[in-house]
Amino acid sequence: IAYGAWRYTFAPRGHSRWGIALMALILLASMLSGARSALLLTPAVLVAAVAFDVGRRSWLRRVGIAIVAILAGMGLATAVLGAHPLGLLGDVAGHGVSQLREVFVDGLRKGFHLTTFGLGTGVDTIASRYALAKGSLFQTVGGSWQESWWAKALLELGVVGLVAAAVFMVSIAVTAIRTTMRITDPRLRAVCAAITVYLLWAVLTNFKAQNLDLDPENVYFYLFIGVLLRLPALQSGAPAAASTRSQAFPPRLEAFSSARRH
Repeated sequence: IAYGAWRYTFAPRGHSRWGIALMALILLASMLSGARSALLLTPAVLVAAVAFDVGRRSWLRRVGIAIVAILAGMGLATAVLGAHPLGLLGDVAGHGVSQLREVFVDGLRKGFHLTTFGLGTGVDTIASRYALAKGSLFQTVGGSWQESWWAKALLELGVVGLVAAAVFMVSIAVTAIRTTMRITDPRLRAVCAAITVYLLWAVLTNFKAQNLDLDPENVYFYLFIGVLLRLPALQSGAPAAASTRSQAFPPRLEAFSSARRH
């Protein structure tokens, strides 16, 4: 989102250096946070935002700047952490693959073994550990809490619910990408690209965790979907607003409103 603020607010007013400083600060904070996933996901998010934002001109320069910034941030992070860059990246990549297998694949396998039609909402929440810990009901979910959002959807909603959730998430991703591609205004396209990348990141992290059900992401996710869908109308300008107004009010109400204004 900081990328969109940089390109929409700072760059058009000749204050690009402030936007670059903001992006650099966020990049360094993410790299030095100690979260292993940040060393891979943060660069991927930045490059994806640039890729969605680029036009026919200067795209190579922007991608080059993004790559240089990422390499600088990763170099500083590995220096501060006292690790070898390739060794650190190898460890992060290996851990990511193992987590995908253990959390997502094994979680779905256990879910298919336990239920077909679902066990009801709330059975795969942290609270269920305490509500069902002493009874036999907790054993219906395998006696453990599944981290993956997809495994949770299967346990709580069943196979039909899992398919519906998959269709919903895929439709969001496709709609976000198509909306970004339709935006021609460079400033709005930057904002749209940033939101699209955030939504894709949220969908991707569902494989590992249930962040989408936690504050504040469960608010941001749906809020930014609405903002994204509204952005194409903003580049139409005043005629679109007038057309929307004329459609929203019947002719008699519109005439009455005009008479009152005069």
